[in-house]
Amino acid sequence: GFGLTEWPDLEAAVARMAPGPDGPGVLVVAESMGGAILGQFLAQSDLAGRVTAVALDSPALSFSAMLDHIARLDGQPFAGTMARAAGLMLPRMTSLPLDTAEVAEVFRAFPGPLFIAHGAGDRIVPIGPSQTLAAARGATAVTLWSKADHLGSYAEAPEDYRAAFATFLKGVLGVAEWLRLPKMLVATTLAAFATSSPELAVSSMAAASGRPGIGLGDALGSNVVNLGLILGLALFF
Repeated sequence: GFGLTEWPDLEAAVARMAPGPDGPGVLVVAESMGGAILGQFLAQSDLAGRVTAVALDSPALSFSAMLDHIARLDGQPFAGTMARAAGLMLPRMTSLPLDTAEVAEVFRAFPGPLFIAHGAGDRIVPIGPSQTLAAARGATAVTLWSKADHLGSYAEAPEDYRAAFATFLKGVLGVAEWLRLPKMLVATTLAAFATSSPELAVSSMAAASGRPGIGLGDALGSNVVNLGLILGLALFF
């Protein structure tokens, strides 16, 4: 649903993490289609103000841009015309207002710190909307551009990614101190993002290449290893 139907799930998570309007806010990390979900949440939820910082990696910001991007990469004749036709047909077929699945402006108006990472070789989500958003935000956005495929920027340039994210983190911690956002919450969120990115990248690329078994194996293997290590180490303490 390009975030149009999924954003209430994020709303429930934010309500749990930040139960009151006067309490600490939350930092949300959104990758790929998560960008569309977060954008719809910020546009439609009464709890949008509880999000104080945002990190985006290969974010899906524009439904129409994605249609055009995928059509052109497939080498279809009259790709632009086909994408526009699909854009007109899909809302009727799905009963979803997909013409509102454009969230770049929502992130442009977001008042908190913003991080954007995207690769020019992305075969799923076009980099153009991310670059346009970054240009509109100016100095209020920390960016990392690479030549990588979907969600592959960290794998391609880990040191550059860490440096850019560290700059973003300084801004987040500054806001955290001002809003009394627990630094442990910020650190835990960032650690979860960093450790999950490789598995998400592998699973996304496997699905895009028609090999879902690789993605399933990656997800299961990662969880089995994590659980095994945690339970094993716990025996020593």
